[in-house]
Amino acid sequence: MKRNSFLKRTKWFFIPEIFKKAKPEQSKKKEVPKQRIGNVQSEQKSYESLFIRTAPTTARSGKTVYIRKEFHDRIVRIVHTIGNNELSLFSYIDNVLEHHFNTYQNDITELYRKRRPDDIF
Repeated sequence: MKRNSFLKRTKWFFIPEIFKKAKPEQSKKKEVPKQRIGNVQSEQKSYESLFIRTAPTTARSGKTVYIRKEFHDRIVRIVHTIGNNELSLFSYIDNVLEHHFNTYQNDITELYRKRRPDDIF
């Protein structure tokens, strides 16, 4: 039996919806609202003083963690450009996490205590 004749015969069969090619969905990225309050220059200096500084500990005393490639690439660009190639990836990530924990400490503690009686901070 030739291939063409098989294809001609199958055009009459019913193809269930689950086998039809799905349309690619739109990118479902979460949109984080960007809020700018106050003077842009002071915010930039604040950002630099918070995150573009050497971490108080060394990477040797830390742990290995995997992150998305897109985040790694973005962080490398930030560190090399804003940090003038003088800041390590470790320092930047450590500073971002330190700020995150300081900012959300109460929320994290409250959620943590709902599941465990001991303190996280």
